[in-house]
Amino acid sequence: YKVVQLNDHLNYDVDYSVTFRITEACDLKCHYCHWHSGKHYVYEDIIKSIDVLFEFFKKQNFKAVLFYYHGGEATRHPRVVDVLKYIHQKGAEYGIKAYNEMQTNLTIKEDKLREILEHSDLFNISLHYKDLLRLNKLKDFDRNWNLLKELGIEIHNFDIMMENVDANDHIYNNGKQIPLDPDDFYNRIVEYLKYDKIVNSEMIYGFCHYKY
Repeated sequence: YKVVQLNDHLNYDVDYSVTFRITEACDLKCHYCHWHSGKHYVYEDIIKSIDVLFEFFKKQNFKAVLFYYHGGEATRHPRVVDVLKYIHQKGAEYGIKAYNEMQTNLTIKEDKLREILEHSDLFNISLHYKDLLRLNKLKDFDRNWNLLKELGIEIHNFDIMMENVDANDHIYNNGKQIPLDPDDFYNRIVEYLKYDKIVNSEMIYGFCHYKY
């Protein structure tokens, strides 16, 4: 293995960072994560929380803050775009630079992705290969990936959320057992990492035992 690049997680100079969860729902069901079977938080409650946070920021005399959207899958919240807009609005109102850092599994519809990109300052991707394959969502991921490349979007973090993939492993799709293909996984990762606008990349929960 070769370490291609190593950068600090955040290139933005901020006084305070908030890990912000707006939903406990996700369209994937990765076994190591329990933030997938819950509900979306009530929009009005989210707004109240933001208001309280900005009062706190003001008292602390913060000049710049960051909201990092943690899973569930934040892009699935029906009003996520409104939340992103509101944080920028509150920042302007208080004279505080407010950044939105979106983390996503990249399976949402293209029109919603375009809206989210418009109001995100940093954009992160988590690749869940097994669950994407198991739930027939790899095509959605690839469609959106190609859109990001077409638009020249910088990927601040590209996280490969994986367990080992080998020829003895398998998934279940509609009750049918399907063997995994390590070559497909390996070749996909190589192709994804060729994108020259990836700032950071990390392989989490292990990597495949690829036999050359």
